[in-house]
Amino acid sequence: MQTAPKPLYDEVQLREVAGYDAAVVRYSGTNTSQSIKENQTKLITWLKAQPDHHLNGTFFSAQYDAPFVLPFLRRNEVMIKIGNLQ
Repeated sequence: MQTAPKPLYDEVQLREVAGYDAAVVRYSGTNTSQSIKENQTKLITWLKAQPDHHLNGTFFSAQYDAPFVLPFLRRNEVMIKIGNLQ
């Protein structure tokens, strides 16, 4: 935190967050509630096939591109914290 650049705007705040493991599905296109739900379902299906991991939280959705980026070039993700059953 000591070496992080100071934000230019008061509305932006830096805070330290503990690290964690997450399962993630990456997809392109417009990030609608329908696409988020579809990708959550994909992620749940995949996680159920992984016997050594379990869900450990709620889903997060992330969008990385500006609104003017063409939908097929956009990067979106749905993720959830996971825990190891060992």
